[in-house]
Amino acid sequence: ELPNRQTVAEHASSAQKHFGPFADALGDSLTTVQRQVYESVLASFPRLWERESAGRHLTLIHGDANFTNVLLPRHPDHERALIIDWQLWGVSFATMDLAHLMALFWEQKDRQRMEKPLLQRYHQALVKRGVKGYAWADCWQDYRLSVLMRVLFMPMWFRLGGSPEAFWKHSLERAMQAVEDLECLDLIETL
Repeated sequence: ELPNRQTVAEHASSAQKHFGPFADALGDSLTTVQRQVYESVLASFPRLWERESAGRHLTLIHGDANFTNVLLPRHPDHERALIIDWQLWGVSFATMDLAHLMALFWEQKDRQRMEKPLLQRYHQALVKRGVKGYAWADCWQDYRLSVLMRVLFMPMWFRLGGSPEAFWKHSLERAMQAVEDLECLDLIETL
């Protein structure tokens, strides 16, 4: 199903419900600034998710884009890589999987060096394959929005799903770095 206002409201409600226990689990390691980031984004959720709930400019996403969900071919000249583990697939922004992969699983220096050129290459491929009315500025904004809407909350979902503490805390560090590096909070003011 396409996202709608009800599913977006349910997602926002779930994120709000689980943030308190997540913040409690972090205790003093969740800084005042980090808490303020979460609170600002949570307060802006309906507005941030508006385009998705309206069903505009969306595509199929994997939902758990990371390198453990890709099987590489033994013979790359005549076989293709396979993407596996589609249990979290859905419909969202084209950049959602890219943000999930790069902002959560890449070290900050690698992400800073490669994310913009790779996103530009991705955007160029979309245009070359016939996507119209999706400017580079739109793609870049969607990527930054994906960091706020998905990446920032993944450490919370990782914890809830039983991931080891070291993993979700490291994910939180990467998510916060991406929010800051990409000036994602500016989107709250401009959308």
